[in-house]
Amino acid sequence: MKTKNDLLHKFFEENKITQSDFGKKIDVTQGLVGQWLRGERPISVVKSLAIEAIFKIDAAKLSNDVFLVRNAKRVRLQK
Repeated sequence: MKTKNDLLHKFFEENKITQSDFGKKIDVTQGLVGQWLRGERPISVVKSLAIEAIFKIDAAKLSNDVFLVRNAKRVRLQK
C-alpha cells in the first residue's frame, strides 16, 4: 500500500525538484517538507490543497482530512 510520503518521494524523483524549491512554492520550510517525507508530521489540509493547486497532486491522497471531507460530500450527494 502506498503511503502519503511514498507519493511525495515519487513526485520528487520524477520531477527533479528539491525539497527547498518545493517548500518555497507552498510557503513552508525545507525542514517541514523533510518531516513530511519521513512521515514525522502530517500534511495539513491547507498545505495539501496548496500542493494540489500548484503541483496537481490529489490533496485527498496527501491528507486524511481532505479525503474524509471529499468522501462525505460524495456520500451525501448519492442520497
